[in-house]
Amino acid sequence: KALSDMPSTLAALLVGNNLAAVSFSSASAALASRLFPGGGAAASAWTLFAAFAILYLGEFLPKLFFSSRPLSRLVKFAGAFKIFRIVISPLSAAALFATGLFSGKRESRYKVTIGDLETILRDKKDGVKLTDFESALVTRILVLRRKGESVGVDSLLDALKE
Repeated sequence: KALSDMPSTLAALLVGNNLAAVSFSSASAALASRLFPGGGAAASAWTLFAAFAILYLGEFLPKLFFSSRPLSRLVKFAGAFKIFRIVISPLSAAALFATGLFSGKRESRYKVTIGDLETILRDKKDGVKLTDFESALVTRILVLRRKGESVGVDSLLDALKE
């Protein structure tokens, strides 16, 4: 479902990432002001550490974690993301509305071409390899698309039962 509405999914992820970064930096600043009331070099070092922690935890770590076996790892987070997306939906909707004011109406459905899926199956760079589960899903999507059938949850689940 998240892939079928990429603008909302992306808005939820970006808003959530920014909320987490702002919350972390605010809490860090409050803690720093209590630990280092006079400021100085220690407060500066703390601020530098907090900035690197936000950068690492919010940007680098997720990319490293999901660069290999992304589908199998994402499936583990699907339930939590569904709840997160519901909780954050008012802010995501506001972000999408504001974006729409500046960028105009765009096609809201994300489309993956057959070429994209074939590239995913072939792509072995950086040691990233698909698991059998991921390959089965991508192959099933390719077969359904070539037959002209719709690709939905039920058709993918049927492929996993085979």
